[in-house]
Amino acid sequence: MPIADEHHFWYFFTMRTGFARTDMVPDTIALGDAPLLAVPVSDPPRIEWTSVGQHGRYAREDYRLPELWCLHLYRWSGALRVGGITLPVSPGYVSIVPPNQSLSHFFRTDDPPAIHLSCGFRLAAVGAAPEVILPMMGDSGEAFGTLNAAWEKAIGVFGATPRRAEVLMWDLLWRLAEGVSHYGAGAPSSTAREPAAVTRTREAIELRLAEPLRVADLARAVDLSHNHLTRLFQAATGKTIVSYLRERRMERATRLLRHTTLPIKQIAAQVGLKDVHQFNKAIRAATGIPPRVVRGA
Repeated sequence: MPIADEHHFWYFFTMRTGFARTDMVPDTIALGDAPLLAVPVSDPPRIEWTSVGQHGRYAREDYRLPELWCLHLYRWSGALRVGGITLPVSPGYVSIVPPNQSLSHFFRTDDPPAIHLSCGFRLAAVGAAPEVILPMMGDSGEAFGTLNAAWEKAIGVFGATPRRAEVLMWDLLWRLAEGVSHYGAGAPSSTAREPAAVTRTREAIELRLAEPLRVADLARAVDLSHNHLTRLFQAATGKTIVSYLRERRMERATRLLRHTTLPIKQIAAQVGLKDVHQFNKAIRAATGIPPRVVRGA
C-alpha cells in the first residue's frame, strides 16, 4: 500500500472507530509565535453556545464556525491547527479563533477524556473600538483557576439567563487581555493596546481618587520609577499623569453633581479635593461654570 494510502487508512480508522495512534499529534510552532488578534469588545458577546466538552475518542476532529468566534480553555495536551498554523495545546492554555477558520484538534487518545470549556459567540465587527489584543493560543498560568470558575459559572447560568452568561464571558475576555501570555506563565501580559503598567496606573487612579494622590504613590503601586512611569504613561495616552488625574477627578465630580444630591463639600472630598474653594475653581476651569450650575444642568 502506498504511503499516502496508508495515512488515509489510519485517518479514516481513527475517526470512525476511536482506536488511535498517539503519534498523529503533529509538530507545533512555539507558543510565543502564536499570531496576535485584535478582538473587538465594545459590546458583550452574543453567545450561541457554551459548554464543557469531552473529546479524545478520535485522534482528530475537524470543523469550522462560519459566523462565530470560538474560545477554548483546555485541560488536555495535544495540538490545534488553524488554517496552516499548528499550535500547542496544554492544560491551562486558552485559544481564540475568529470566524470562518478551519480548525482541527489533535488528541492523544491514549489518555481520554480530553476536556475543555468552549464557547461560540458573535462580536462587533473587527475594527470597532475598543479592541483587546489576544494571542490565538496563550497560557493562562496562575489565572487558570479564576478563569475556569468564571467560565463554568457562565455555562451554568446560560440556559436560564443567557444575558448574564454573556456579561460573564465579556468580563472573561477582558481578563484574558490583562492576564494571558503567549510566552508562558509569568511573562508580560498582552493588554488593550497599552503597556500593562499604564493600565494598572489607570485602575489605581480610579480606586484612589478620594486620596491626595501623587505620581510617586502611583509609581510605587506599579513597581516603576517616577520617571519611567511618567514617560510610559505619556507615550501611551498623550497625557501627563497629573493632567489625567485632574481630568478623572472632574469627570467623577461632574457625574456626582448631576446625578446625586450629595452636598458639594462631600463631593469635593470624594474626588480628593477637601478644600471647597479649590474644588469650585477646579470645576469652573473644567466646565466653565460653577458647581451649582453644573448640578442644575
